Amino acid sequence: MTASTRLDWIDIAKAAAIVLIVLFHTTDWFLDALLPGSQGAVVRLWNDVSISLIPVRIPLFFLVSGLLAVSALERPWRTLTVTRFLALLWPFFVWTLLVMPFWMLRASYDDPLAILPLAVSTLFFAGAHYWYLPALIVALVIAKLTRRLPLTTLVAAALLAFSPRTVLEPLLGALPTILGVNVDRWFTFTFWFLVGCFARPVLERIAAWPRWAAFVAVAGFGGLIAVQRTVGVLALTTALVSIVGIIAAILLSAWASRSPSVVRVGRYLAARTLPIYVGHAFLFELVAVIAESSRRAGFAPSIGNTVTGVLVIPVVVIAAVAASAALYDASRRWNFAWLYEPPARLRTRLGYWAAHHASR
Repeated sequence: MTASTRLDWIDIAKAAAIVLIVLFHTTDWFLDALLPGSQGAVVRLWNDVSISLIPVRIPLFFLVSGLLAVSALERPWRTLTVTRFLALLWPFFVWTLLVMPFWMLRASYDDPLAILPLAVSTLFFAGAHYWYLPALIVALVIAKLTRRLPLTTLVAAALLAFSPRTVLEPLLGALPTILGVNVDRWFTFTFWFLVGCFARPVLERIAAWPRWAAFVAVAGFGGLIAVQRTVGVLALTTALVSIVGIIAAILLSAWASRSPSVVRVGRYLAARTLPIYVGHAFLFELVAVIAESSRRAGFAPSIGNTVTGVLVIPVVVIAAVAASAALYDASRRWNFAWLYEPPARLRTRLGYWAAHHASR
């Protein structure tokens, strides 16, 4: 496997992860907000598929983020402050403020101000819609601090990620609700970021496994999902499902990287995962509010037949991904890139500040 192929499978895995995130939000709440009562057999099947992918979707996103952050671990803190931390916090605050009024309207259309305190708290307690961005900073800080002890760090992170949540409930319960949820996410997903940072050679060897291994991994993942549904969600089965699912995702991405057309799409989406991540959540909230307003005005569309039911979810996912990517591309042409990245002047000033304090 060439260096180019290795990069291609990482891009494809990253693209797949963001598409699966959009799929989850579509089946989890957006479709019902758009078309209330859309719970036919086909829609339920899509929902079951999306739920089954929970052990893979966000872990894969963090794993790929870790793979792409390896070089950053050796950079000085002042450099990380400008190139990574600010680059993540800026869109977090901008898009949280943008999505907030629409989220409030969707959650409480008749009295949106009732949830204003909760909405504002997301700015200070690591987010709701955009929790991944602060979580990535936490994971990067941990990886940098522990980079000299990779094995010990991975073992400790695995114990936190896969331990029964009853062990952590006293700590999480003592925190404000939003913060408690996000700290739980940090415990759960930082492990996968660290795997990406510290175990890249292992992951590359897995990606080079023969094609039949992908079929075995997919079958194993499906079997473990079936077991988990039979016996319930246990820490052991959760760990196994995630590990086998991640292996399957890596192998499928490596296999897909043999197709030039898939590689082109993967590269395009991988370069726009942040815009898709922030953009689709905003668009979903906006459209959900418009849909609610339309229903109150007497217009209430529904899924009319099985064919529509089969197509509606993939159409929504593709439209959300395409619209989010198009909005980002337009921002580059029409000078509103500040939606996604901090202005150059702010980066320069923060760089001066970081350099000044580092020299003291």
